[in-house]
Amino acid sequence: MHFRQLLRRHSLRFLAVAAVTINAVPAQSGESVADIALLTASCSGCHAKNLPNDDFPQIYGRPASEIREAMLAYRSDELSGTVMNRIAKGYSESEIDAMAQYLAEHAGPKSEDLAN
Repeated sequence: MHFRQLLRRHSLRFLAVAAVTINAVPAQSGESVADIALLTASCSGCHAKNLPNDDFPQIYGRPASEIREAMLAYRSDELSGTVMNRIAKGYSESEIDAMAQYLAEHAGPKSEDLAN
């Protein structure tokens, strides 16, 4: 099954897992913890753990400052990517800060969790 089909099929399952963990990170910059979890849920489409494709770096558990710097660099076109520039431009700086903190404090889903 194609990965996008798997993602569509299991996105609700991932959101349910995210909902269980939303109390672990305090809300930042006016964003609710639930909003932060939902903002970061789409990241697992490409950045889930144990994906067989090494083209997508693991972002869950990385330092928040590293994630923030990368997202801001994509947003300002300092870094180029296939879709990350467009994705990053859709977030405010406060959303990027909150997402970076959330991603740094969570292990994230494994690819097999998305496939079942």
